[in-house]
Amino acid sequence: MLGVGGVIGFTILDIPVRQIGIYQGVGPSNQDTFNTLLSLRNQGPMAISILAAGLGAIAWRATGRAPAALATLTGCVGIGVNLLTLLEQSAD
Repeated sequence: MLGVGGVIGFTILDIPVRQIGIYQGVGPSNQDTFNTLLSLRNQGPMAISILAAGLGAIAWRATGRAPAALATLTGCVGIGVNLLTLLEQSAD
């Protein structure tokens, strides 16, 4: 579940960032909130994906079962997806 959260986390956390940017605009009254949400959007899903990949790898090594390998794979996919979306965001 952590891996899936890491894969879709960027998209979910991007919603409030875009809402502020489009409807309210970034100004002195909401600059701190915007910066906090932006940091959380950029760093949170990557941290969750790394955690999922690490825990999945530990469980895979300890048990050798397929669900642990799937957790590792999902975490790694999350890392790739988050890196790709961060690169796309920096191009804007």
